[in-house]
Amino acid sequence: MNFFKVCFTACSLSFIMFSFTCQGADITAITDGSWLSTSTWDLGRMPASGDNILVPNGLTVEVPFLENIDLTGPETTIITVLGVLDFQFANITINSTNDQIIVGTTGSIEPTGGFSFDSFLNNPVLITNSVTGPATIENGTLPIVLLYFEGYESEGLVYLQWESASETNNDYYSIERSLDGLDYEPIATMKGMANSTQSKLYSYTDKTPYFGRSYYRLKQTDFDGTSETFKPISVELTSLMDGKLTIASNPVRKGDKVRIITSANNNEILTISIHNMLGEVILNDQFINSKYEFILKDNIKSGMYFVTVSSINSKEVARLIVK
Repeated sequence: MNFFKVCFTACSLSFIMFSFTCQGADITAITDGSWLSTSTWDLGRMPASGDNILVPNGLTVEVPFLENIDLTGPETTIITVLGVLDFQFANITINSTNDQIIVGTTGSIEPTGGFSFDSFLNNPVLITNSVTGPATIENGTLPIVLLYFEGYESEGLVYLQWESASETNNDYYSIERSLDGLDYEPIATMKGMANSTQSKLYSYTDKTPYFGRSYYRLKQTDFDGTSETFKPISVELTSLMDGKLTIASNPVRKGDKVRIITSANNNEILTISIHNMLGEVILNDQFINSKYEFILKDNIKSGMYFVTVSSINSKEVARLIVK
């Protein structure tokens, strides 16, 4: 029998005259399934201490309800998650010194059923929200333990809020926005707490959000430049009013009548201008009334436009969406 095939975990064998220690193995999930199921893994056994463990992209491995997977041992254990590692109110215990959980750009750690946790030896790390890559969990800490990230729309603005339970080497947060959930643009940064074991509440207001559904995500960057990107959220902008300026039947189509309602007095002289995202003016006019109507030209391009109505004492801005 080949001895090295038998010795596939971090183990120690003692004999009369000598002792022998063997390393772990590379072990990869080959199907969706439970961590405890031998058929989930290519070696036909569960991962053990000292293994290099891989959850590939496209696969989900579940840590079953109330299970404690103990991977502590003399050798370094590395868990690389390119797919999904789903903690179902369970935990994995690994050494707090050299062991790591590496979450790739396609990977995530998901806490199912309220919350779950990944417990390092003598240093638990709570995971109450999804952790998406790229991220590295090591030395018993997550760079950020995020309690929640949420957003809502009110009167044409999008309000974002998040709370961290603790922060380690956190330089700053980036807020990113997307129309399709695929391509994101940075819209703001906020200074982090560096190192903190106290919960911290953050908020940001997007004053020029997209109309309809848009996506927001939070990115955290350490002082050494490494970063962690959290799971995005979606916000639906359905309000047609910015302050006291209303555009009826928004969004509109080419050739439609656009009807703008203001809060001005009927005898007040108002100036209206409409410009696109590049600042190019497509309409500039004056009127005396609380309402203004015009026909949208057929040659106008689809997209977002800004409507500005101003008087001597005030200015109101709204977004016009052209389909």
